Amino acid sequence: MESYTALLRRIPASCAELEVLEVEHLAAEKVAVLIREGFIALSPQNFNSLKEHFPPKHIALLERHAAEFDERITEFTLDAEDVKMLMRSEVLSFAQKRDLMSEVDEALIVGQKDTCRQVGELLYAHEDHGPLSVTLLAALLRHASSAEQQITLLLNHWDCIKTGYDITLLLLSCGSPYDKVTEKGKHPKIPNTPYNMKLAEKLKAEGYISPPPPRRSDSHQYPTELKASSRISCPGRRSASRRYPRASPSPLTPSSDNICRAPSIEPGGVVMFSGGVYSLCASNGVYRYYPHPRKSTGQMHAPTRNHGRNA
Repeated sequence: MESYTALLRRIPASCAELEVLEVEHLAAEKVAVLIREGFIALSPQNFNSLKEHFPPKHIALLERHAAEFDERITEFTLDAEDVKMLMRSEVLSFAQKRDLMSEVDEALIVGQKDTCRQVGELLYAHEDHGPLSVTLLAALLRHASSAEQQITLLLNHWDCIKTGYDITLLLLSCGSPYDKVTEKGKHPKIPNTPYNMKLAEKLKAEGYISPPPPRRSDSHQYPTELKASSRISCPGRRSASRRYPRASPSPLTPSSDNICRAPSIEPGGVVMFSGGVYSLCASNGVYRYYPHPRKSTGQMHAPTRNHGRNA
């Protein structure tokens, strides 16, 4: 092929390109050289002939004349496989691929999972904010490779949304847990990430979701220092094991005013902190704890049935 290539390079440039070339009788290696050296002009006829006899060299022809093809996209009849190969091309630039998306029938992309994934990755990687139809965007969201890619694509192309129905369609296309947002009365748990927070703000601004009601203040809070599992015993009843929110590893010690807010412990009950065993006395809803006179520090004993009568 080196001698064949050298021979072609001696041909004057003025007569180099062939608008219509019958390639069916040529060897595949010679066709590749003719395309690479620019002897086959970009024309619908040459494109169709190469596609029929030497696929995928018809794509190589488009890549060889990428700038010209970008201006003449509509002259060529492309199918779904052609679009997929062009989107994977390492020769076409992102701008040229973006133009291709705008010019071809979007059905060639929407109906192809691999093409949708490739297009979604391109738009995500280049932080594209260009126009998309809701139908095409929904297809890209369905086949996105991650939740972050899904929501980023949705946020970057939010301007394509015109109605509440568009929002519903796009959220459903994202799948779980975002599809649950479309159901009234549902309160799906969505990870607290920057892109999800931005989505929530967009949905609030559109009136699609309502902000959560403010939490009621509760003055009776469990001490955060209590261990995850504390054993409590109360007079006249069996001891019970109750669980509290896991706290910091530092132990709880009596404070200067001996105040402990613990609404689930009955007055006169006994509670074991890390520093010892204490009795609780209630006054106006505030519990004060004092060292229990009959319980040794660091131990906890369940009360007997006659507790309080023979003490």
